[in-house]
Amino acid sequence: DSGNATLTGDVQNTLADDLFSITNGVDVYPNPMGDQLFINRRSLDAGSKVNLTLFDMLGKELWSQDITDTASVDTSALISGIYLVKLTVGNASDTRKFIKL
Repeated sequence: DSGNATLTGDVQNTLADDLFSITNGVDVYPNPMGDQLFINRRSLDAGSKVNLTLFDMLGKELWSQDITDTASVDTSALISGIYLVKLTVGNASDTRKFIKL
C-alpha cells in the first residue's frame, strides 16, 4: 500500500458558486459576499425549521439564526477572509465556504 487515497464522487468549486442551495428550497447568496448575506426560502413547507450558522475558519460560531422566510445577515463587521456557512433544514445540513470581500 503506497498510502495514496482515491477521491470519488462529485467535486464542486464552492468558492466560485454564487448561490448555495440545500434541499432545492433554501438559497444563500452572494458568494463572495459584501456587507450582506441573503437567505431565501423558496419551496419549503412553512413548518420546516431552517437554521443558518456562520463560523470563522477556526470553527468559532459567529452568528446563528432560525430563518422563517427571507432574511439578510449584516456582515459589514466581518473582516475580509473565508468563512463557513452551515445551513440546516430538518435533518439535512450542508456547510460551504464563503468569501468576505
